[in-house]
Amino acid sequence: MPRLFVAVPLSQSLKERLQAIQPPKTRGITPMEPDNLHLTLQFIGEADPEAVLEALASVKARSFELEFTELSQFRNGVIWLGVKDNAELKALQLAVLKALLKAGLPLEKNALCHTLLWPATNATYPSQS
Repeated sequence: MPRLFVAVPLSQSLKERLQAIQPPKTRGITPMEPDNLHLTLQFIGEADPEAVLEALASVKARSFELEFTELSQFRNGVIWLGVKDNAELKALQLAVLKALLKAGLPLEKNALCHTLLWPATNATYPSQS
């Protein structure tokens, strides 16, 4: 079974702006394609995709805006962009969590939600606020 997660798709204009701040392709860095950029809400792990889709079918959300807090890098080279607290985003994440738990799906305990991640690198980029 595939490892799954639930994510918020990003607008095309936001994807383009994020592409512009990604590090360039160099040894150890492979920039993400714009269509792969997303905001993770919940890591699920190995699960049946059909069961996940069924569990999430009733989750609805309106469009909302995101504000970013900082750009930084973990020790392993993963670059991340923090997201400012957002009531609509929290409500959506809670609805997703409740739907997955109600369906009895396994969930990974991962604290990286509300963060946009880029691939691991071997380069160092300064933190920016």
